[in-house]
Amino acid sequence: MHTGDLGYVDSDGYLFIVGRIKRLIKLSNGKNVYPDELEGLLAQIKGILHARVYEKYGCIAAEIVSNCDQEAVQRLVETLNETLPHYMQICQVTLVDAQEEI
Repeated sequence: MHTGDLGYVDSDGYLFIVGRIKRLIKLSNGKNVYPDELEGLLAQIKGILHARVYEKYGCIAAEIVSNCDQEAVQRLVETLNETLPHYMQICQVTLVDAQEEI
């Protein structure tokens, strides 16, 4: 994967993300998005346990660990998107099983 994240795989095969090589997403429209900022906003939402934001096919994507179902998480992200400029809005959400972690 080429997400710009720093990580390692432990002896049991688990992937741990420990940082980010690039702290800026440059979109094709010339706008800059800071993933840390969006991850912080997502982390403040009740029901979202962890989030990772990255660029995918020219838009902002998020992998989210939550104790809610996919539909509820999508609604939470849509509510957040209403407060964000269009270029910062999260267009793809993937719900990650809490046991898999991101």
